[in-house]
Amino acid sequence: MRAEYFQDTDTLLLTFGDGPVVDTHDVGENVLVEFDAAGRLVAITIMRLFQWATCLGALPGSAKAGARESVWTAAVPA
Repeated sequence: MRAEYFQDTDTLLLTFGDGPVVDTHDVGENVLVEFDAAGRLVAITIMRLFQWATCLGALPGSAKAGARESVWTAAVPA
């Protein structure tokens, strides 16, 4: 899995495979899931990440202030 945050659009992209996307579903406000031809999950996109996380209470107050200042990419071992 690979996680990428795009500061300019406040978007988190979680990538689970590198096959071509053939089907995309809007599963909620600002959340898309993408599948390959075999129906395997390829990616999840969360737009307006910090607005979404704040509404869920997922960010503590101290994290909200400076968290958007950084851009990060992470590869997570399988």
